[in-house]
Formats: sequence, C-alpha cells, structure tokens
Amino acid sequence: MIEDKTGLIPSSIMTPNGTLIAHSTPTNIRSLRDQIALISMTWKEQIDQRRSRQDNDTSFQNDTHLETLTLEFDRRTVIVRHLQPKLLLVLEGGAPPGYSEVKVTAEGTGDSRYPSLADGMNGLVNGNGSAYGSPSQASGSTAVSIGRRTKVLDLQRRKMDALAKAIKENLETSGFGMPEEGGDKFF
Repeated sequence: MIEDKTGLIPSSIMTPNGTLIAHSTPTNIRSLRDQIALISMTWKEQIDQRRSRQDNDTSFQNDTHLETLTLEFDRRTVIVRHLQPKLLLVLEGGAPPGYSEVKVTAEGTGDSRYPSLADGMNGLVNGNGSAYGSPSQASGSTAVSIGRRTKVLDLQRRKMDALAKAIKENLETSGFGMPEEGGDKFF
C-alpha cells in the first residue's frame, strides 16, 4: 500500500506494461485492472506517437521519453508520472464536469507543463486543447467550467509533482530499481 498524503486518491504504482505493483486504498480490483490496462495502452500509444513524430519531423527536438500523461474524463482525472525505468506513479482525482470526451495530454522531456501556470490564471484551455485568449472569450458558463477544471488540474498536478519527487528521492536513497525484463511487453 502506498501512503498518499496529497488528497489525490486512489493512487497506484505500476509498470508501463500493465503490472500493478501497489495501490493505496481498498478498491474494486476488476475496475483497477481495467484502469491499469487503459493506462498501459495509452502510455504505449503516446510513446509510439512521439517516436513517429521524431522520425517524420526533423524540427522535433525532444526525445521520445515520456514523463507525464494526463487523462481527463468527465468527472475524474488520472495523472501518470514516470518515476524510473519500468515504474509509473498513477494518481486519480475528481474534476468538475466539463468534458464529454477523454482528453489525453502527454509531456516528454523538455515539453512545457500541462496545464501551464498561465492556464490557471488567464489562458483557459477548451475541450479541443486550444487556448482561449482570456476567460471573457469563452461563453460565461463554459469559461467558469473550464477555469474551475484548470484550477483543479493545476492543484492535482502540483500534488503529483511533490509526491513523485518524494518517491523518486526515496527510491534513489534506498537504491531500488526495477529489474530489467526481456523487453518491453505491452498488451
């Protein structure tokens, strides 16, 4: 069991290939397995997209290393963070309703943080991932909903950053490293 002091629950640690290592709260294991499988497949898809983009676009300077994956659903958010090779931290949190479809945001080495610090203050992100120039450019209820979602996501992200940093430091101090497998086996 992981001790989660961030308020984002439930949390789990998994491998990118979908092996559950630990989870923080008693849960419906079938539902957790489904979530872990979805995360594993989405993580792999994002890595493949980054590799494809790097191969096809010579101006794409970032490597394919994926650091953070954010999945936004209608009433919840799942944030996945790379802790070390073969080890991912997953935090799930609530979110005010606002999206009718899943929104996936991937961040790799050198990419800007999502949501950016400006998003929470003046540049709101709509459901398609493009930015409104200011809250007044979105319709009243949409702007409030988007602003609320962005602030909640920003808070969750700050908590994820703090927890991931603490876990990484603990892993380094203890000298723990996931054993190498015969290759990356995804679903």
